[in-house]
Amino acid sequence: MSEKACHSYGPKSTKRKIRIEAQLEQVTQERDQVVKEVKELKGQLDLQCAQQEEELARIRADMEVQNAEIQAKIQAEMQAKILTWIQQNVRNYFILLSNG
Repeated sequence: MSEKACHSYGPKSTKRKIRIEAQLEQVTQERDQVVKEVKELKGQLDLQCAQQEEELARIRADMEVQNAEIQAKIQAEMQAKILTWIQQNVRNYFILLSNG
C-alpha cells in the first residue's frame, strides 16, 4: 500500500471527515432555515397581493359608483338646461305671436 493510501484512512482523515460532516449538517440546517424563511415571506407576499387586489376592486367599485352619480348629475343638469331653453323659446315664440 502506498503512503497516501495509508493516510487517507488514518486519524487525520477521520477528523477531517467528521469536520466535513459537521459543516455539511450546519449548511443543511442553514439552507432549511432559509427555505423556511423564503416560504414565510412568500406567504406574506401572497397575502399582501390578495389584500391589494381586494383594495383595488373596492376602489374600482367606488369609482364606478362615483362615475355613475356624476353622469346622472350631468344628465339631470343638461336636461334642466334644455328644458329651460325650450321654455324660454316657447315663451318668446308666443310673445312674438301675440305682438305680431
